[in-house]
Amino acid sequence: MTDVTVRGIADEVYNEFSAEARRQNKSIGELTTEAMRLHPNERRVHQVSDAQELRIFRLDLEEFNHAIIFSRIEHLIFEDDIDIETF
Repeated sequence: MTDVTVRGIADEVYNEFSAEARRQNKSIGELTTEAMRLHPNERRVHQVSDAQELRIFRLDLEEFNHAIIFSRIEHLIFEDDIDIETF
């Protein structure tokens, strides 16, 4: 592992990033590593979290047009219109 010092990060961005690390129960280093792995590949990831129930339809997935991470959702329901190709 490499130790890095980063200067010049906007306070708001750092605070949001560190809060997200806490929500995911990860260190800032772990979350930074994940972000760095995603960046060069230009893969976009959207996180959906903290819900009692969430129903996902085919159109929902198609509109995002990038990867989605679902976390801390008590009841996650994928509707019947989602096929393996869409998923």
